[in-house]
Formats: sequence, structure tokens, C-alpha cells
Amino acid sequence: MWREPRILPEQDRVRTLCPNRVTVAEQNPFRTLCPNRVTKAEQNPVRTLCPSRVTKAEQNSVQTESSPNTLPEQSDKGRAELCPNRIQSEHSARAERPGFTGKDNLPASLDPITGVQSKDVEISPEIGLSARLYLPRITNPDDKLPLLIYFHGGGFIAESTFSPLYHNYLNSVVAKGNTVAVSVEYRLAPEHPLPAGYEDCWAAIKRVASHFSGGGPEAWLEDHADFRRVFFAGDSAGANIAHHMAIRVGWEETGGFRLAGVVLVHPYFWGKEPIGGEEGIPMEKRRFAEEL
Repeated sequence: MWREPRILPEQDRVRTLCPNRVTVAEQNPFRTLCPNRVTKAEQNPVRTLCPSRVTKAEQNSVQTESSPNTLPEQSDKGRAELCPNRIQSEHSARAERPGFTGKDNLPASLDPITGVQSKDVEISPEIGLSARLYLPRITNPDDKLPLLIYFHGGGFIAESTFSPLYHNYLNSVVAKGNTVAVSVEYRLAPEHPLPAGYEDCWAAIKRVASHFSGGGPEAWLEDHADFRRVFFAGDSAGANIAHHMAIRVGWEETGGFRLAGVVLVHPYFWGKEPIGGEEGIPMEKRRFAEEL
């Protein structure tokens, strides 16, 4: 017998990449990239990238029937699994990042494939703020090249400009774009909650801008960067940072350089007030993300 198709309520209509396993909004309001193992919201209130490792409900905030919008208290030993690399954040604002230990980080070098040179510079040693500079193969020493200031992704809690992922990526971008680049190594949450990352990136921009009028400490910037063609770029959380830095350029003194453009690669945004589809996300999940 033919039946009228059931219309799912608005909160149930979520985008599913693998429709054979539908993710229900009450179970997971976040986009699931590997939904062959769906993580329920009661088990994991954070975005799951590859949920092959499911966090136990006892280790995460649990939504209870008696208090659906209340985030339960956690002990100092409580943990929340943030990604398949087991990035874990403790209640004491410390993090364990087994997949991002820094052991695989690459040193600055001359890349034999692209001919791009790189070197590391300290910006603020007292807080551990640094950056990696990239210079393409120079054919005419008198040419001034566009300047790219890049901010890596990682949800504000992981990754590094020195990791193979970003080091190799910047080598490729600099070679193909024939541009000078500065990739900022900003501090991460939860040890350094926002706005620490924003302030680090702004300090890096100010250091770069100090070369505009000449006399700066970095010869690569002095000799080869065109400060009338400056671009901010980043991916995910880094795109969020690039967006904020571009806005800040509009109302703070930067030393005279000209921001020519901003490149946002799958940017991650999270505001104080929910908009669009964010309005369907339960309050306890918003609180969890905001605590980062």
C-alpha cells in the first residue's frame, strides 16, 4: 500500500555525505566526513572528522533528559576526544596531541623540487612566537614579489607551520605563485585560549609591516617583498584568522603596507550569536566549542 512520505522535522534535515547512514540532527549536528561510524551527540559533542574511534559517554559531556541544555560538570580527569588523532583536552586546560607531537616537523631548508628556500625567524621569544619565511627561486634580484602571510588551520588547537603538511604546501604555493611568504606559528588552545592566537598573528603582521619603510631585520622581506601587494590567507581556523586580521587592518595602523586580498580556504567561523543552521545546535555543544 502506498504511504504518504514522512516529512522530517527541520532539525532532522542535515546534509549526509553517505546517505546509507543518515546522520540525525539530534545525534550529530556537525558535518560527519566519515559517517560509516556515526558518533552520537550523547557520546561526542564535538565535530568528528573520522569517527572510527568513538569517545565514551562517561568521558564527554552528556545531554540528560532532566536538563537537556545543561553542560554537566567534569572532573579534572574528564577528557573529550576531538579527532581521530586523539587530541585530548583536559578540564585543567592542558592538551595531549599524540598525532601532533612535532616529531615529524620539517626544518627550514632549500627544497630541491621547487627551488624554494625557507628559514625560521623569532618574533616574540618570550611567548614562543615565530614564523617561517619562504623565498622562491629569484631570477631578477630587482623584482619585487607579492607577499603572502599565511595562517595554518587545525581548529585553533592543533597543527604547525613546521609540519610536513604545511611546509610542503607553502613550498608549492610560493613556487607556483612566485611570491614571498610568511607562515605564522601562533600559540594554540586550550593552553593559550583565544584571543592569544589572534594577538600572535597580529604581532607577526606588525613585524612584517615594519619592513615597509626600510631598515627591517629580514633581508628577504626588505629586498624582495612588494608591500603594495600583500595577501592574507589561511585554511579552516587559519582562514578565520585571516578574516579577522583583514578586518583589523581596516581600523589599526599597519605601517603603510597595502592589503590587496584575502584567501579563505574552507573557513571555520563561530560567533556569539547563532545564525542560519547554527540555531539548531544544542546549547551544551555551543558551550563546549566556545570553551576552546
